[in-house]
Amino acid sequence: MADLKLVSYNVKGLGSPSKRSQLFSLLGKEKCSVIFLQETHYKHGKFPDLSFSRFPNKYHCGADGAALRGVIRGFRKDVHFSYATHIQDPKGRYIILKGYVGQRMYTFVNIYAPNSDQIPWLLSSLSLVENNQEGTLILAGDFNVASSY
Repeated sequence: MADLKLVSYNVKGLGSPSKRSQLFSLLGKEKCSVIFLQETHYKHGKFPDLSFSRFPNKYHCGADGAALRGVIRGFRKDVHFSYATHIQDPKGRYIILKGYVGQRMYTFVNIYAPNSDQIPWLLSSLSLVENNQEGTLILAGDFNVASSY
């Protein structure tokens, strides 16, 4: 298995067809294996068909009842991902996805942290990750934590 190239973007909404087209073009140029997208703004159960042939295996977590937050994880078509299980936040802030790439177990985590009270939220979320992690952990996302110097 070749190395995985990972890319993470806060997309600030994917409702516009032109914005999706720009994203797909950028992802094609990046030649990435796994994508992590945050702030997709799709409701839970209302995930549109993002017909991007390079990433046919997509996993989405959206907020219940509102087009807010939301995360997507996608695998390029030549990455042979075998799904095992997942845990997702009903508020659309994270998805923990476990499965195999080849013979190796991975836990892929995509996080979109809130804009306030990040530290308590992150501690709670990372504890959940720690208690459910198997194999190689890959953690990506938008943590909304400003650095202070």
